[in-house]
Amino acid sequence: MSDRLYWDLQRKRQTAEFREDLIHDPGFRLDPCTDLFVSTSPFHRLCDLKQLGTACHKFTSATHTRYAHSLGVAHLANEWASSIYRHQGQELNMEPKDIEIIELAGACHDLGHGPFSHIFEKEILPGLGIDNFHHEEMSCKMLETAQDQACLDEADYNLTSADLQKVKDLIKGHSRPLDKAFMFDIVANSRNGLDVDKLDYLPRDAYHTVRNIPGDFKRLQHFISVSSDEICFAESEWSNVQAVYDARRRMHQEVYQHPRVISTSKMVSDILVAAEPVLNIRNCIDDPKKFLRLGDSVLQTLRSHHGRIQDNPLLDADGTQERCLSSAMAILERIERQEYYCLVGECVQPVNSDKIPTPADLMKDSTSSGQQLREEDIIVHQACIDFSQRDKNPMDSVSFLDSKTGQRVNHKQDDYTLLLTKQFQERKLMIFSKSTSIEAQEALAQAWDNWHKQRFGHQAKNTPSKPDNPKKRRRRSSVSRTLQMNGHGPIAEESGNLDEADSDLPLSQEGYQTCSQELMLSQNSLS
Repeated sequence: MSDRLYWDLQRKRQTAEFREDLIHDPGFRLDPCTDLFVSTSPFHRLCDLKQLGTACHKFTSATHTRYAHSLGVAHLANEWASSIYRHQGQELNMEPKDIEIIELAGACHDLGHGPFSHIFEKEILPGLGIDNFHHEEMSCKMLETAQDQACLDEADYNLTSADLQKVKDLIKGHSRPLDKAFMFDIVANSRNGLDVDKLDYLPRDAYHTVRNIPGDFKRLQHFISVSSDEICFAESEWSNVQAVYDARRRMHQEVYQHPRVISTSKMVSDILVAAEPVLNIRNCIDDPKKFLRLGDSVLQTLRSHHGRIQDNPLLDADGTQERCLSSAMAILERIERQEYYCLVGECVQPVNSDKIPTPADLMKDSTSSGQQLREEDIIVHQACIDFSQRDKNPMDSVSFLDSKTGQRVNHKQDDYTLLLTKQFQERKLMIFSKSTSIEAQEALAQAWDNWHKQRFGHQAKNTPSKPDNPKKRRRRSSVSRTLQMNGHGPIAEESGNLDEADSDLPLSQEGYQTCSQELMLSQNSLS
């Protein structure tokens, strides 16, 4: 009976819309029930959420959305669940509806993300004094809203309240039940972190940020099986499983924790915190209907609202909104001028050290007499990079099947190779200055260097002044315009204000050579 239901569902699936996808080439079809949830407001809200938040300010093609990612996860969830059902369905007492439930959990697992994704949960809400928000919990609330819109009565089958509770449990990924616990290893694997969520976002993010990551992720689904209620892999796939964790580590090092991404994340956080009297984010995080209004387009909403107040001051009689919006718009305009918060120094923390300076500590270690540092202009950020299990080796929690006996084994890393790391977490300190003043940035860099020498006994890695500085941008723009006036081809100007006195200077041959050298140095610093 179950087999007949399974193939009936597969035939219905073939009538669903074919969705083309560059990661799961050429594309896939979703279960008709999942399609009903996709056709709701909570799901289409994901079109307004970039998968990588503010990363597009550094990686210009990183504009893909959580909508595409969620559909990809749903597809992979179905592939994994179907593979297990075909090979071990009777043994595990699986039902075709289990596949539908797993796919729906994959599709809806990110419904609760706020604007700019993880920035909302890790930066914006803490800035508002809110530390009890979890996007998984909000995903479950948004799932209920989607259920009301999905018109499930029109389907040939209905999801019961018990089925929807299973979907919610799979999204949260915790509280593994005694029955069919292996289902919790597919969408949100809290046991070892290897799930279809990673197998979609890692190659998707790598493609859009032009990164090459190791591993053949599509191959894994052909080498999975369930033993002792856990998903295991064929022993031949050890290096391929290791590649998933290594890819995650590399993406964090090269993309997710890139200084420009951190800098713009801090700026967006400051914008939304400053605009809270207008946005009322606090009133939205507990109400799914209000939460629907929150997306990445909130920045343009602020711009439009600010324009309306300027055009009609009567809309803001006491001037409260104008004051908070002026502060928020000033930061937004800095982002548009590419005047980002400046990274002045960074270091990898020693393994056994938990020392993190506060802005007040750095001010005490400042030796600058010409420039007074302001505590509110200093940002200390700690970036934690690991393989998904903090300071533990996730491979120790992955089960494999012995190729000879077919029994489940948990080999240690040294049983396979001695070439991999023995350290599984790296903590990096980054120091940013909000000030646009070169003097303030240099003063903070010196204060950071003094603090680092006192605590760690050697000089920190200081970052030279970036061309994000408006004064340096003016110099580059002046060089570009001067070269154009001398007939040496169009050179793209950087954004920023130009000094008129710099733009009209005739150049001698010697002066031209000097400007050419400066331009080459500037371009090298940009890269």
